[in-house]
Amino acid sequence: GASGDGASLGQVLPAMLSYTPAVWVVAGVAVLAAGWAPRATLVAWLLVVFAFFMRYMGALLDLPQWVLNLSPFSHVASMPAEDFRLLSLLVLTGIAAVLVVVGLAGFNRRDIEAT
Repeated sequence: GASGDGASLGQVLPAMLSYTPAVWVVAGVAVLAAGWAPRATLVAWLLVVFAFFMRYMGALLDLPQWVLNLSPFSHVASMPAEDFRLLSLLVLTGIAAVLVVVGLAGFNRRDIEAT
């Protein structure tokens, strides 16, 4: 920073961008729900609430690791304290892509007419 004591953009930007695939997974859940069960789009919001809860309360409640792992955000490294996890980001990106493709297939199967 300008005062010399802040983190540089080179340190902060990768940490922020490492969350992008986890956000894509949440968006993929929304596309999947909207494509196949439009009335179930609330599921995407529930995932956001669940992920937030798991991130901040899961360890405090001493929940099992498998429950914590259900949140896509649990697979993102807390940089710079943890090392960058390329494999996790690639897997999250793949899951997000599959969710979006399947969700779009749901849109295509419905007979939606433009008015």
